[in-house]
Amino acid sequence: MADRRVVETYDAGMNMLFIAVFSARSFEQGQPPLYHEREYWQLSPLL
Repeated sequence: MADRRVVETYDAGMNMLFIAVFSARSFEQGQPPLYHEREYWQLSPLL
């Protein structure tokens, strides 16, 4: 998985938005990682 460092946080009402910098990655080129429910996800292309 990736090493990451949170650089900013935003209060979004009932949620928090975390902006992080990744120093290593195991994701496909051009695919941004998404973190949801303690797991990393990738977006799939629209059909």
